[in-house]
Amino acid sequence: MYKLTIQSLILFSFIISVEISAQITIDTIGTTEYVAQSLGPTGNRIVLDNLGGVHFTWTKAHPNPTNRDVYFNCITTTGCPFPGVGQAVSFVNGAGYGQIALTSDNKAAIAYHFASPGSESLYVAKDAFNCLGMFEYYRPGCRFGGNAHIWPSVAIDRSDRIHIVASELSTPGQLLTMIYENSSNGGASWTSPQAVDITSGGAVVVSSKVSNKTAIVYARADTISNLRNDIYYVISQDGLTWDFVNGRVNLTNYPNDDSIYACNDYDAGFDYNDNFYIVWVGRRFSSGHYLGTTHLFYYSGFDGTIGSITEQDIPDTNYCHFPIGYNAIAMVSLAASPDGPLFISYIRFDTSDCSLSGTANGEIFVQYSLDGGQHGSEPINISNTQSPGCQPPNCLSELWPSMAEEADDFVHIVCVLDNGGESPVTYYKIPMEYLGVSDNANLLPRNASLFSYPNPFNASTTISFSLEKAGPVTLEIYDLPGRKVTTLIDKSLQPGEHKVIWDAADQKSGIYFCKLFASNIAHSRKMILLK
Repeated sequence: MYKLTIQSLILFSFIISVEISAQITIDTIGTTEYVAQSLGPTGNRIVLDNLGGVHFTWTKAHPNPTNRDVYFNCITTTGCPFPGVGQAVSFVNGAGYGQIALTSDNKAAIAYHFASPGSESLYVAKDAFNCLGMFEYYRPGCRFGGNAHIWPSVAIDRSDRIHIVASELSTPGQLLTMIYENSSNGGASWTSPQAVDITSGGAVVVSSKVSNKTAIVYARADTISNLRNDIYYVISQDGLTWDFVNGRVNLTNYPNDDSIYACNDYDAGFDYNDNFYIVWVGRRFSSGHYLGTTHLFYYSGFDGTIGSITEQDIPDTNYCHFPIGYNAIAMVSLAASPDGPLFISYIRFDTSDCSLSGTANGEIFVQYSLDGGQHGSEPINISNTQSPGCQPPNCLSELWPSMAEEADDFVHIVCVLDNGGESPVTYYKIPMEYLGVSDNANLLPRNASLFSYPNPFNASTTISFSLEKAGPVTLEIYDLPGRKVTTLIDKSLQPGEHKVIWDAADQKSGIYFCKLFASNIAHSRKMILLK
């Protein structure tokens, strides 16, 4: 492998490998001029096998989207069979938006669509052997209600069932019907497509690493605007049985007059204890636009909490804009390690790093938690490729990162290093010690914590929370449809522990949400009232 500096990367897009500070290794696995890689969430375009190998997929094309194909590459312990280039998967112009999963015998399965007008189809291409690059092709059903469904997400559970969700091909800005189907025989046959719900974009499907649990996560808009999204999920405990009507959960339940809503940017996954997690981007919404500070939120199935991971308050200025469809924080991915840590990666834009064409350049950041999100590390910039004042095609802007759902001794991320021309598809291999995972002093407590006891409760429950600094605090109760029931606290409080009793004697049995807002941090706790 060639070892070059980051500065050389600007001039030599054909490089094979780069090493930063002798710790982070970067491999170029291919190229593309077509930067967009998925609809909405960034999805999974990288996966680890159990032999120490890494498999990738991406959409490779010239700017004309009809002249594109899905590509594949892999790196084994003995090398890469398609160094710096990759292997075409479909050999059909118009194929794109590939997502990847792995069978138990280490064969890559790539879901993608071919979107020639009137002939839209979903495909699954499955490698004949581990890292061979010779594919067998299968066609799930894509027509539902007379409409085509494309933009797939794929997962493979521990029983080797292939799960696919796809979104309706429709006019941009409209709500889309989302379908689900699975195959229990390697793709030879598929269940009939089922309608899951409506969505404002794509969706992600993920399977547990230790059971057959499988979850679908998506953003659903209300009737006011497709920018007012809630995050929904539905879980099958066995990968077979689904209840898409009564089983789906509105996780966020933002009321119609709320100031923050979920963007169409999220990811989900299970840890090695079978706990379920979701991360998503949220932003203030006003007058039909997202404004102000961008937040990164998480839901922890470990303790049922919703909290804030980080935020970025960088405006989209008149002289420097984020790429279309992006926020200051964008393209989030979630990964778990058998040793316990959870990892979150994302792009962060800073308008001080702007090209001459007026587009902000992106950097990849990673954070981690050792305790299911209760404490998190400082954001760590793992790309460090600032190029302010650059002239395309000599810019360095990481876009569309995707992190492998599993972390071993390394965190694995693939992205497009967009330089404004034929851009390298780049693989980052980040050692745990580079991220400081062994250094517990690098962990920071959340600015506020929120708990209730008893839960479930009858008539009353004690809600307790802690604050690290003084400031205005609002504590409110909402019912399941998102209507505010009462405000328990609305005043400034000092740092420390605080408790308040909610007397719900006059409320009906059901699910309620306690929401805490303090110092730009939002937490939510689900409570169950049983009478």
